[in-house]
Amino acid sequence: MTKPGDSPAIKTACITAEMRKDRTPLEVMKRRAQEVEGELSILKGIETNRVKEAQARCDQLQDELDRLKRENNDLYNKIANLNETLKSKDYFEKPDYKFLVNENHRLEQQYIEVMADNKKLAHQIEDKLDQLRKSGF
Repeated sequence: MTKPGDSPAIKTACITAEMRKDRTPLEVMKRRAQEVEGELSILKGIETNRVKEAQARCDQLQDELDRLKRENNDLYNKIANLNETLKSKDYFEKPDYKFLVNENHRLEQQYIEVMADNKKLAHQIEDKLDQLRKSGF
């Protein structure tokens, strides 16, 4: 709407000036949008690298886990084989083995008795030496 006394040329100049004012923020917004897109592409590149590193680490850990599972399985198999071998040994039932076990027990008992006698003799000698010292020797 034109006011009485306004000329149409002045109104056109004002509209053009208004349009220029509107363009400046648009250009700033376009530049900021380009900057943000650049930053976003940098962040995507960084994130892609992080994902690749994480995937590589995950693959490495998975390989190590698989290796450890194989080792664990091998050890379980070795234990099972040893248990089976131990069960299959019939020398535990042979008379020679039983004799050796009994002889071992007898010798252990004899050793315990000798150690006890040794302590008693050591005390007796200590007492005799004390008596000799007291008597003046």
